[in-house]
Amino acid sequence: MTARWRTARKRSMSRPELPYYQMFDRILRACYAFVFALFPAAHQHNPSEVLLRTLGTLTLAVQAQGLPPDTNQPAAPGIVSLIAHAGLEVQVILAILLLFSATSWGIIIYKKRQFRRAARQTAQFLDTFRKSSRFSEVNNVCGALDASPLVGLFQAGYTELNAQLRGPAGDAKPTGPAPRPTLKSLEGLDRALLRATTTEVARLEHRVSFLATTASITPYIGLSARCGAS
Repeated sequence: MTARWRTARKRSMSRPELPYYQMFDRILRACYAFVFALFPAAHQHNPSEVLLRTLGTLTLAVQAQGLPPDTNQPAAPGIVSLIAHAGLEVQVILAILLLFSATSWGIIIYKKRQFRRAARQTAQFLDTFRKSSRFSEVNNVCGALDASPLVGLFQAGYTELNAQLRGPAGDAKPTGPAPRPTLKSLEGLDRALLRATTTEVARLEHRVSFLATTASITPYIGLSARCGAS
């Protein structure tokens, strides 16, 4: 065992050491093989040029990691600073856009609450209408459910029905048995319901046209601000 170890040691000591330039050449070859594995298209160029560029890039990256951050670089301007240093025309246009935006959001929130309340009261009205056997009972709860569009339709139809079934107030009372109430004009009832429908739709669509107008004209106002800033 000792003799074998001594023989191996003598052989290793008898081998001549490689010169430094040969070791450096082997290191360059290994680096080039590594670069070629990462970037296959690099073999189309000069290997020495590619290797030098790669080593230079790696050296710059290592140096950049050790450098402290540049504190003298000016910070990016904020929105307030941009608006403050803008021209008068741009500031006026931005104020107009801000006014349109605030008004639109207020209308959106208001209409959302209105539609939610109308849907809730419409469900309550339909439940009362289906359970009641007389129109007078339904008419009694209409005052508390005025947000529902069906209440306006019902009240218009109920008023027209009473006007046609009861007749004029100045008619003489008949001496015989009371006649059976009949509907005098179906077209009159239809017109009353159409008028009530138009009224309720207009009430639900109130202020919605402002949102449509805002969506149509504000892009052009913003474009004029862009042209003024340039």
